[in-house]
Amino acid sequence: KAGLELKAFFVAHQCLVPIAKCNAQFLGALQSGEKARIDLTATAVGTDAFTIAYKVFNLSPSEKLVGVATTEHVCLDLKTLQRRAWPAPFAQWLAGGAA
Repeated sequence: KAGLELKAFFVAHQCLVPIAKCNAQFLGALQSGEKARIDLTATAVGTDAFTIAYKVFNLSPSEKLVGVATTEHVCLDLKTLQRRAWPAPFAQWLAGGAA
């Protein structure tokens, strides 16, 4: 759980957060019915962008890294579609604080 109610957040702050870039490497297989875990790490990149690093683990029969990915997101003003700084609650969340 991110600690932010996203729909209300985006409406209240009039911003969009599209994916600007993505990259993925598949290192192994997952089959239907196998248990998996996805670890996420968000990192601020300046005042108007952030990345999420993903690690995908197959937990059946033992833990094995099967994929890694990154996405880069930017903050855009809803009306002008120009880049803008993150609203304070989101910047605080990215810094690891409570929203």
